[in-house]
Amino acid sequence: MTNVQPTTLQQFSEVSAARRKQENFPVASWFLPRHARAATLAFYHFARHADDIADNPALSREEKLAALAPVGRALLAGDKAALPEWARAYHHHVQLGDVDCRHGRALLSAFMQDASKGRYANWDELRDYCMRSAAPVGHAVLEIHREWRADIHASDALCNALQLLNHLQDLKSDFMERHRIYLPIGWLDNPDHLSGDFATPDVRQAINRALKKVEAMLVEAAPLPGTISGFRLRAEICTILNVAHALARELKTRDPIGTRVELSLLQKCSCLARGIGMAFRQRGGARRFSILRAARTSFFWPIVGLPREKRAAMAALYRFCRVTDDAIDEAPSAEEIQRNLHFWRTEVAALYSDAILAYPSHPVTRALLPAVRKFHFRREHLEGILDGLAMDASGAMLRPSAYQLDRYCYGVASCVGLLSVAIFGYTNPQAEEFAIHLGKAFQYINILRDVREDAGRGRIYLPQELLMEHGLGRITPEALCHPERSEGSHAAGDPSPLAQDDSIALRLRPVLAELGKLARNHLAQADEFLPPEDRKSLAPALAMRRIYTRYLPMMEAQGWNIAAPRVRLPGWKKLWLAIKR
Repeated sequence: MTNVQPTTLQQFSEVSAARRKQENFPVASWFLPRHARAATLAFYHFARHADDIADNPALSREEKLAALAPVGRALLAGDKAALPEWARAYHHHVQLGDVDCRHGRALLSAFMQDASKGRYANWDELRDYCMRSAAPVGHAVLEIHREWRADIHASDALCNALQLLNHLQDLKSDFMERHRIYLPIGWLDNPDHLSGDFATPDVRQAINRALKKVEAMLVEAAPLPGTISGFRLRAEICTILNVAHALARELKTRDPIGTRVELSLLQKCSCLARGIGMAFRQRGGARRFSILRAARTSFFWPIVGLPREKRAAMAALYRFCRVTDDAIDEAPSAEEIQRNLHFWRTEVAALYSDAILAYPSHPVTRALLPAVRKFHFRREHLEGILDGLAMDASGAMLRPSAYQLDRYCYGVASCVGLLSVAIFGYTNPQAEEFAIHLGKAFQYINILRDVREDAGRGRIYLPQELLMEHGLGRITPEALCHPERSEGSHAAGDPSPLAQDDSIALRLRPVLAELGKLARNHLAQADEFLPPEDRKSLAPALAMRRIYTRYLPMMEAQGWNIAAPRVRLPGWKKLWLAIKR
C-alpha cells in the first residue's frame, strides 16, 4: 500500500476520500444519514491513517510502534494535545459520545501487531486478529447510528468475513511487499509459493479452506439487516452482504495470485440494486428504543420535552431499569436469578472496562454507552441499582428492617435519581442530595401504591419495626393478598370475610400512614437541597415530583386502604402537572 503523509486535516480528508473509492465495500456512502456521516468519516480517517503507518515499508518496526502506541494511550487518557492531527476528529466524536474510544484502540493493537507479526500459527490466532482489526469497525458503525438492537454477533461475523476476503485478494502483495501471510501457516506447504505467477495446488487448497470459513461467517451475518431499524444503514449492509457473496464466488473461480480479484462495475451495481430491494423487504424487522414505551409511567411527560440526546439517555436508563427488574422478577428459580445478576454485573463492568475487547453484549447495555460517555454516568450508581435488585433476590425484602429498606430505596431509586440529574445537568453538588431524597420519596410512594401487588411476588416492603409496633410483625404475603380477612382467619384457612374492624386492611392503615409521613419527609428534604441555580435544568425532576406528590393525598383519602383500587392519574393530568410551574 502506497504511503501518503498528508500535512493538514483537509489534505488528509482528500486522500481518504480518494481511497474510499478504491475500497471493496461502501465506506460512509451517501446511503448513510447525514448526522452519522461525520462520525463515520472521522473513524474511517483514523483507521485509514493508522493502517497506512503500519503498512509503510519505509518505516522500521520500532518507528511504526513509536508512531502508533502513543495514540492509543492518548485516546484512553482523553489527551487531545498528545494526539496527532489525523486522530483528533475521531477523538472529537469520542468526546461527543458518538463512538467509543476502545474501537480505535482495538484497531491500533491490530496494526501494531502487523508491524511485528507476519505469520499465524492457526485459525484461532487469525480470528483474534480479525476481532481487533475488523469487528470493532462494525461496533463503531452501529454505535454511531444508535442501532442498539443490532445483532452484534452477526456484525462481528460480517466484518471478519470482509477482512478475510480482503486478505485473500491481497495474498500476493501482502507477502511480497509487507512480508505477511494472513492464512494459518500450516495450511501452506511452502509459503514461497505465494510469490509465483499463479496459485499452486497447496495455495488453491488454502484459499478454498479460507473461503469455506468466509461462507460460514456470511451465514452467521445474514440476520444482521433484519435487526437494523434505519433503512439507509440496512440498505448499506444488504449491499455489503451482496458484494461479499459475489467476491467470494469470484475468488472460488479466479486466481488471486495471478491478478487481484475484483468485482466489475456492473457486478457492483447489481449488488447495490439487490441490496436496496433486500432492505425494503426486511423493513420493520426491528424498532428503535423509544421513550414512548414509557408512556404509561409517571416519567413520560416530564421527559418527553428534553433535547433529543437527553431524551435518548433517559430512555436507555429507563429501559435498563425495566429489563434488569424483569430479569429478577420473572426468573423461574433462584439459580436463574443469580445467573441474571451475574450477567448484568458483567455487562456494567464491560461499560467501564478499558480492555479493548470488553464490549457489552446486550442491546440494553450498549444503549447506555453514549450516556456513560456524554453524561459521565458513575459505575457505582448502575451497580447500586443491581445491588438493590439483589436484595429483592435474596429475600431480604420480606418485612425488612428500616435500615435495609432505606438501603434498598437508595439502590433502586436514589441511584436512578443520581443518574437522571446527571442527564438533566447541574452545577451545585447539592443537586445530588436532592436526587437521593427525591428518589427515596418516589420509592416509598410506589411501595404504598403496590402493597398487594408486591405481596403477590412474596415481598412486603414495610419496615419490620413499624409492623411490630402495630402487632403485625409476622404478617405474611398471603395475608396481604386478601386484606379483607383477619390475620388469624387467614392462617387458619378460613375463607369467609370478617368484620371490617378485624381486617388486615384496617390494622395496616397506621403502618401505611407512617410510611406516607416518611415519604413526605424525604420530599421536604429534597426541597431543602434543591439548588436555586439548577432549578431550570432540574425541571424534569420537579415535574416528576408534582406528579408523585398527587398520589399521597389520593391514598390518604382512601384511608390508606390496600383493598381499595390502586391510585392512578390520567394521562392528561400528568401532562398538566408536567407543564405546570
